[in-house]
Amino acid sequence: LQLTPEQIKAAEARRVEEVKQEELRRIRHEVLPEVDRLMRAGAFLEAIDHLEEGVAFASGYDERELMDSLSCVLGRCYLGLQQPKEALMGLNPALMQARREGGPAAIKPHSIAAEA
Repeated sequence: LQLTPEQIKAAEARRVEEVKQEELRRIRHEVLPEVDRLMRAGAFLEAIDHLEEGVAFASGYDERELMDSLSCVLGRCYLGLQQPKEALMGLNPALMQARREGGPAAIKPHSIAAEA
């Protein structure tokens, strides 16, 4: 059985989508709860490590909503470390999106930035 180039391309696209969905699931159901636990314990540096991986993933797959959410949490971690400059840098993706889109979603990153 030989696959056509179109079938091969479709199979590759399905595999990429499966990998993406699995990573989204992992971030939502494993990483974010762990980040929450770490932040409550004051372990902001560990939380930042998890969040930076998630931001890189979300950016690579153009998952804007997830990237904005992770960026806001990242900004809060840096604020917890008393590092306002880094907080603003971490918030940058969410702030840029908020400036482009406006609306109710723009409130959260701007309010975190105001704390910095």
